[in-house]
Amino acid sequence: MPEEPISVDMFIPQDQGRQVVVQDNDDMARRFSSSEESGDGETVAMWVKRYDKLSEKADRLSEDNKKSAVENNELKHRIIELEMELKKTKTELDDAVKFLGDMQIELVNWKRDVLGNRDRIEAAHAVQIEYLTKIVKLLGGETVEMEVQK
Repeated sequence: MPEEPISVDMFIPQDQGRQVVVQDNDDMARRFSSSEESGDGETVAMWVKRYDKLSEKADRLSEDNKKSAVENNELKHRIIELEMELKKTKTELDDAVKFLGDMQIELVNWKRDVLGNRDRIEAAHAVQIEYLTKIVKLLGGETVEMEVQK
């Protein structure tokens, strides 16, 4: 069975929504003629001014964009530098905190040793004074009784 070809005309509506534009040579000549002859000089001048303004604005924006890109790169480098400095400072601060903690532990131990041995030191001093008093009496000296302060 041979297949029948599908006709494209079936799918295209006939003359619905189609417009035919006929241009003669005068229209074409007028389109490409100078603006002074056709009276469109003001329109052309207006478009030239707009183009100039937009070109200047585009140039300014391009310069601003370049400056912003340079500033952005400088700020990125500054951020990297500050992050390294911050990391270094944090390390130094951690070391200082550890050092202070160690110093506090040593101070507490020193206080414990000194205060814990105070009674023994006072007792040793009292014994020394007692023996020195006996030595002074043996040598014939006079002794004065003093009250011990606590």
